[in-house]
Amino acid sequence: RTSVHAMELSLRAQCRHYMAEVASWQPDGWRDAVLWTQRLLDLPALQQLLMGEAAARWVLEDPMLRPFATENLRARIERLQESDCAPLVQAWQQGVPLLEGWQQRWQRLWPKMPGTMTMPLEQLAVHLQHHIDTLRPDGGSENSPRVCEVLAEKLVYQFRRHSHQPATAFLHLALVALDLQQLRGALVRRALFPERIEENP
Repeated sequence: RTSVHAMELSLRAQCRHYMAEVASWQPDGWRDAVLWTQRLLDLPALQQLLMGEAAARWVLEDPMLRPFATENLRARIERLQESDCAPLVQAWQQGVPLLEGWQQRWQRLWPKMPGTMTMPLEQLAVHLQHHIDTLRPDGGSENSPRVCEVLAEKLVYQFRRHSHQPATAFLHLALVALDLQQLRGALVRRALFPERIEENP
């Protein structure tokens, strides 16, 4: 009976906590890159804020987003520039989509390593971008569960193939995110359409 906003706030908080836990397992050189994954959760909200849209109530309730949700756009940008989101603001001001700006910062956080170790990370980025493009309204897919299954199959294959490499942590988090996406969808449907759940137990 939790509201949808409260439920999603809890899921985001738990996801961030788990990302931080996974980061703590990594060698020193990789912790910042893993921690940066936390901001992926915030990109849609940050885009709305940078576009000058009014902050939604759920944004105001999220402690990771609330500091940026002032009514004044200039103040928003200044606060974002003073935070870890500064690279995203810089990308936005240069006309770069936030996801691409996030990825550029992510790659800059990688320690120096052979190309054979960066390849799985670059391949992961390609898989995720293709997944996002496919799920867009004009992406041509009407079966999002199957699209998610296809991505999961690719990630599991990569996870097994590149175990004990830096990519493992990110592949793991991507698989966790897919599971969390499914859980979120089920909980939202249950919260918004309880009568359907009762009809189809």
